[in-house]
Amino acid sequence: MMTRLAMVIAALFWADASRAEELVKRHSVWAQTYVDRPADPHLRFGQLPNGMRYAIGHSNTPVDHTSLRLLIASGSLSEHDDQQGLAHFTEHMAFRGSAHVPSGDVVRILQRLGLGFGADTNAHTGLDETVYQFDLPHSEPEILATGVSLLREIASELTLDPSEMDPERGVVLAEERVGDTPARRSGMAQFAFQLEGQRAPLRLPIGKVEILRSAPVSRLRDFYEAEYRPENATFVAVGAFDVDAVEQMIRARFSDWTAKTPQHARPDLGVVQKRGAAVRVVTAPGTPPLLAVSFVSPPDLTADSRVRARRDVTDLIVQGVLTNRLRRMAQGGEIQGDKAPFLFATASRSDVMRSATVTEINVQMKPDAWQAALEAVVLAQRGLAEFGPRADEIARAVTQIDTQLRVAADGVKTRSSKEIADAVVRSAKMDEVASNPVQDLAEVSEMIPTLTPDEITAAVRRLFSGSGPLVFLAGADAVPGGEAAVSAVLTAAMSRPVAAEVAGDELRWPYTRSTPGAIAQQGRIEDLGVTDVRFANGVRLLAKQTDFARDEVAIWVRIGQGRLGVTPDKAASSWMVSGLIPLLVAGGTKELSQEDIQRLTAANRLSVRESMGDDAFLLTGTTRPADLDRQLELMQAYTVAPGLRASAMARVGAAILNRLPQIEASASGVFSRSVKPLLHGGDLRFRDFPDEAALKAFAPEQIKSLIGADFASGPIEVTMVGDITLERAISAVASSYGALPARPARLPYGAAAETAHFPQDTGATPMVLPHRGRLDQAVAMVAWPTEDFFANPQEQRAIATLAAVLQLRITDRLRVAQGLSYSPSVQSSSSSVFKGWGAIEAVAELPADKIALFFTELDAIAAELRDTALGEDEMIRAKRPRIDQRIQAQRTNAYWVSALSQAH
Repeated sequence: MMTRLAMVIAALFWADASRAEELVKRHSVWAQTYVDRPADPHLRFGQLPNGMRYAIGHSNTPVDHTSLRLLIASGSLSEHDDQQGLAHFTEHMAFRGSAHVPSGDVVRILQRLGLGFGADTNAHTGLDETVYQFDLPHSEPEILATGVSLLREIASELTLDPSEMDPERGVVLAEERVGDTPARRSGMAQFAFQLEGQRAPLRLPIGKVEILRSAPVSRLRDFYEAEYRPENATFVAVGAFDVDAVEQMIRARFSDWTAKTPQHARPDLGVVQKRGAAVRVVTAPGTPPLLAVSFVSPPDLTADSRVRARRDVTDLIVQGVLTNRLRRMAQGGEIQGDKAPFLFATASRSDVMRSATVTEINVQMKPDAWQAALEAVVLAQRGLAEFGPRADEIARAVTQIDTQLRVAADGVKTRSSKEIADAVVRSAKMDEVASNPVQDLAEVSEMIPTLTPDEITAAVRRLFSGSGPLVFLAGADAVPGGEAAVSAVLTAAMSRPVAAEVAGDELRWPYTRSTPGAIAQQGRIEDLGVTDVRFANGVRLLAKQTDFARDEVAIWVRIGQGRLGVTPDKAASSWMVSGLIPLLVAGGTKELSQEDIQRLTAANRLSVRESMGDDAFLLTGTTRPADLDRQLELMQAYTVAPGLRASAMARVGAAILNRLPQIEASASGVFSRSVKPLLHGGDLRFRDFPDEAALKAFAPEQIKSLIGADFASGPIEVTMVGDITLERAISAVASSYGALPARPARLPYGAAAETAHFPQDTGATPMVLPHRGRLDQAVAMVAWPTEDFFANPQEQRAIATLAAVLQLRITDRLRVAQGLSYSPSVQSSSSSVFKGWGAIEAVAELPADKIALFFTELDAIAAELRDTALGEDEMIRAKRPRIDQRIQAQRTNAYWVSALSQAH
């Protein structure tokens, strides 16, 4: 068998002989200790004598918040054949008791500190990692000590009690059941095709059902003691604390950690198979149409040096060039004289689990258009390989990279502790340097002017080196002729002559600043720090300057009446602006297509999303102060001159049609699509996603009819929150929305506000919705009507707390005690628009034969809540996370732009 060292040498030689002299990554050592790139100077890096690494940093964003992470650099790749799924199972058992913390107390302790299970207390297992994360809403020494101590318990003190293992089997099996969809099975088949003969596709984290059902606790303990060892661990703490004190705390708690078994060899991951062109076709009901063209070469295991970083930058540039070409093709451009027949396509290159480096072109197309799509993609790839990128394409890709880096660097001072901690974990897992965005920008800015044509050529060669092209085709229907037919199309496309790409036409930004509109009235809401401006044309602005996120501005534009103004004859079209389907943005503006906009704004941070609220249509976006004028010009163009191009809408519509079988193929998909209109008495204004009949009947005229009058002449209200002066905010809106022709003021809610109803007369028999997935998949829900928010705001807050208590109890009964459901949930909602509408919903995914038990348990819990007073501890655990989450939310632009948009 080939040794690991021999595998590394062979991989380096095959991939690029010039790398033979480069350093190889070292496991369990901070990369900056052996390469020529510095780590983030604002973090303190260290390593205990037992081998555990740690990184500590001070951050006061959010205020008083701390993020703790424990990375175990081991996952499902490290499992033996009879342990498949036990890395993930061990992660679950980390919350089932340890030497000093009884079962269930981890979550309860953290809830008392203000952490919500799932939101702030979480863990995940991958092929090569297991990560535990606590996001503490407070940073007092005793709270920090509790968080550190709980992670120390996880590191080596788990009891792994057999009596706790059995109910947790049900939870793990529930997770397997929920995740087993046609799309996931297709993705697994693609992974296995790309890494044929290697270990990674055979060691997916969920494991094997028969092992999960029957593995004894001794086998779980064997994995735990072999893999949870200090040299595999990295502890990260970032927050509002004294760095010296936390370092002392880590050293005091973790220095005595010793491995219980001898160090073992890392698993043999196998080698990339040397293949030429190859084809794999997968068909199964509900499988989304997908075409992937890949090139697979040995993994790049070279260390994270300046030489490696320079190579990575050239790879990113070429990926950007190819992705931009594919995007232009998808949006109606031409290549080799033929219109590209696919809907969306992206190109990427990545190192996959230290097993391979994969260049992948992923394509969504109409199910019956795979042949033309494959031809077009192969021609695009071959054209780039043969002629290379043009200078203007390189410049655009460089601008896109530079813009992303600058946006990140501008916000570095207000980067959250969670972001920093997660970034350090990623770097530690990959044995790479944990630098910060300012360092990254400086390094790339220094590199780019010195890049040579030869380096770009080498990057093109790297992207399409190794085995390939490997063509993977998936779909719901059988391909006539099967893999032989696909191979024939591939062979023909590879032999067809290609020509160099031709540059597109010059573009000009058509939206210039207008003569500013006059201010009719300006006021100040002092306790909120908000300025209220009404322009002479009736447009209104609420602006709040914040320092939550450096160089970030969030904008919401409310237009017209939203659902309130949708008449019954238009209700069936409401899904078109639900926010889940970007029809408006995909259609561009009258003057510019979506591709034109992307080309012209490569140097800007712009975003626009559309959605429909209960009492307004919404355009939302995030930008930076330097791009504020362009952001508002674009939003205004979508408002008064949307393109609504039929070709773009047809492309999005076809992509949605591809998703419908996936939705039908799982219980959770059918439930998610159906629940919102069901809870509103079947009102189609609340439908976020269409059925097949609605989609096939779709025409651009419907969206014009739905939004036309509101966008053309309805009331407009702008809310702007962020790192912006009030003068600048007012000026930008005055020259955009404030310069439009007159708009009416928002009308008070009338009788239409009473037209949404909770379902009536449902009876005792549950409503049943069929799906086409696994027979054991089911979702059950019980919903109770409440009231609208303004009927009694304080009572609604009490009801929300009641829902939090119900969440605690349903989790304890269905997940912890019985292992029936992976993630049962309860939520309370109450309308601030539709009078009388509110609901508490309790939902659980569970085996189909346990639905009756769900209803029985829920009835019992409801009876207990009616008849028995709540305990003080339960109230604390229900209320504290909600209070702390609200406090933290109020320190974000997202909270304020949403809250203030309703203040109009």
